[in-house]
Amino acid sequence: MNYKNLLCAWFALAPALTSGAPADSVYTTLSLAPDECELERMDRESGYSVNRCRGAGGYNLLVEYSDDRMDATVEAPNGRQFPLRLGELVGNGFSTLGDKAEWRITKQGGQITPFALIVRFSPEEEHGIVQYLTVSKLGPDAACLTAVIPPQRKHNQKAREAAALAPNSPCYGAPPPPPGLARIRREAEAGSPSAQRELGLRYQKGQGVTQDYQAALTWYRQAAKQGYDVAQNDLGYLFGNGVGVPKDLAKARHWYGKAAAQGNAVAAQNLKAIGAAPEAACPDPIRTRQGLASAHPGWDEAVDQMPNSLLFVNFFEGAPSNGRLLGFDRSAERARLNEYSEEWEFPPRMRGRVWVSCVYADTGVSLIRRLPPAMGGCRITYSSRLESAGYPTVLETQCQ
Repeated sequence: MNYKNLLCAWFALAPALTSGAPADSVYTTLSLAPDECELERMDRESGYSVNRCRGAGGYNLLVEYSDDRMDATVEAPNGRQFPLRLGELVGNGFSTLGDKAEWRITKQGGQITPFALIVRFSPEEEHGIVQYLTVSKLGPDAACLTAVIPPQRKHNQKAREAAALAPNSPCYGAPPPPPGLARIRREAEAGSPSAQRELGLRYQKGQGVTQDYQAALTWYRQAAKQGYDVAQNDLGYLFGNGVGVPKDLAKARHWYGKAAAQGNAVAAQNLKAIGAAPEAACPDPIRTRQGLASAHPGWDEAVDQMPNSLLFVNFFEGAPSNGRLLGFDRSAERARLNEYSEEWEFPPRMRGRVWVSCVYADTGVSLIRRLPPAMGGCRITYSSRLESAGYPTVLETQCQ
């Protein structure tokens, strides 16, 4: 990494911040102690974890830890997330982050506006651990690494000087724009669906622009809404594989289906690959009929339709009357959403012999049926804070 050339480039790029408001610093913690940053998610088997650390001006930092390596993602006030890719761009050995983040800000009318972030990043290199100061520019629609300051005299001062240049600096490691990008952007903004799709693809792959899945999603959607089948297939791919967005097979089927309906053979194949949409294991709610005339002489007829919510679900190998009750194979809790799920997997030898029993509240009505042989598993999602008749409330039942 040629830091000498990099430093020269920073100070030749642009004048310092010209907003007129003096720059200042706000410091926030990056400590992973339980009372400092909030644990966002954790995989106990692999040791991978993400902690949300509160930043300045509505920003947060998501601190990632895996295999003795640390990295960070900026979360803007609008919720958009931008990985800084420190391990990839600075050093991919064992690494740590400093215990503080320095947010360079301007103040105006009692409000602070962060424009740059300074974080100490210390990867293990051939001759030992090196403590770099990394500088990233901030904004609601983009945040990326712009400078890496190697150890030197006046280390913090050099980092702040680079931070002053950050808003006008290119993203570190971004490739130069390929020929035609400006033309593609103009045509996309003018409404060309093929150009919108091409621009989305550039953002998805980081070709000539900083990789940005949200921008890719935006441009793909604009093209897809105009009926462009290639972009519809692209959206299906993003949602079907969880690329830059939460995995959502229902949305993947929707977009693959739209493209396939126009004769797109690739989308038709993709639609076939992800399989049919899951169906509910149990109807919810059901309505039961109560005959009241026999209980109240003198009344000619009285029938009430009563809604009854699903109470609990059981699966059996064989008919419920004499079959074997099947325990779930795995459970998973979604603590931030107050939900958890239980999953059953049916091996090939068992398929066609699995029955489901759906029991409903208030009346104790039970519905049973044998699941089709094609169904290989089911998932039941519950609320961990709502109850029905003493049982956790069933939110969703899905079999596929």
